[in-house]
Amino acid sequence: MVAKHNKIKVGIVGGSVNPESWAIKSHIPALINHDGYELIAVSTSNQASAMNAKRTLNIEYGYDNYDELIQNKEIDLVVVSVKAPLHYEIIKESIINEKHVYSEWPLTNNINQANELTTMR
Repeated sequence: MVAKHNKIKVGIVGGSVNPESWAIKSHIPALINHDGYELIAVSTSNQASAMNAKRTLNIEYGYDNYDELIQNKEIDLVVVSVKAPLHYEIIKESIINEKHVYSEWPLTNNINQANELTTMR
């Protein structure tokens, strides 16, 4: 899949702007400060934090669940920045929806899940 615009549009699962979150310390600054990417959406575990992130980051979308983020047709790349037990389901859903995926380590909790994901198209 090739983006139809100049920048790769990104949604980050686990995009809390809480100062203790990993995403706000690492992925979010990198995405915001790179000319090739445009952060347009975050999902968090609740609506209040999603809306806070949306306002703070001045982005278009804030979701309280990752399904809506993945379903967003504008998003080219899903960044997975949540605890490892959730990686598999988020990555699988992203692949099914023809999204590019960047995931933190580990990819999944076991080798069978990782093998499955690497063979999906």
